[in-house]
Amino acid sequence: MADSENSTHIGNPPSRGVGQVYLLYAVSLLLVFTVGATVQYASFLLGLAITELLLILLPAVVYVRLKHLRIVDSLQWRPVSMVTAAVSVILGVSGYGVAFGLYYLVVPILGMGPDFSFLVPTTIPELLWLLLCGALLAGICEESLFRGAIQGTLQRLGTRKAVLYTAFLFAVFHLNPWNFLPAFFLGVVWGILVVKTNSTI
Repeated sequence: MADSENSTHIGNPPSRGVGQVYLLYAVSLLLVFTVGATVQYASFLLGLAITELLLILLPAVVYVRLKHLRIVDSLQWRPVSMVTAAVSVILGVSGYGVAFGLYYLVVPILGMGPDFSFLVPTTIPELLWLLLCGALLAGICEESLFRGAIQGTLQRLGTRKAVLYTAFLFAVFHLNPWNFLPAFFLGVVWGILVVKTNSTI
């Protein structure tokens, strides 16, 4: 992946505005860690939806609007062809296989991770709500923040740095040492996909 200092939202000098995107990251992380944790404790799935929409997506939208940028371009909400979508799905599913392997690499060091068995749905409505909140909303909101606003801004430092730095921030954002390597790996995969497709879709 060649380094590049071009971006869809670029000004000059190349590093200008990078500090602002780190502030965006810090604000969103603080909101998720405090408000998000509170609402998820009260009602996990409803709290997860609130977290994704109001504490992750909304700050990204506010960030690009304060910079007087177009949301569609800045968050890279651009359509892709069916072929590109299909290849992306294949790469994403394959990436999850590698991510699971990375997860189990750290188990001998850290022990077994937190128990998330409470997330296993027992009814069809629970399954649909979990897919909506945990998969669809998370995909849209987190990719808009990370691969859209953050990676798009860090692109000023070069493509390679943008992908790696964003993947690192994404991994830290989950506040789970067992998931750090899997999240970092997936962040790199998704970052490259966004670079290649020019879209977070």
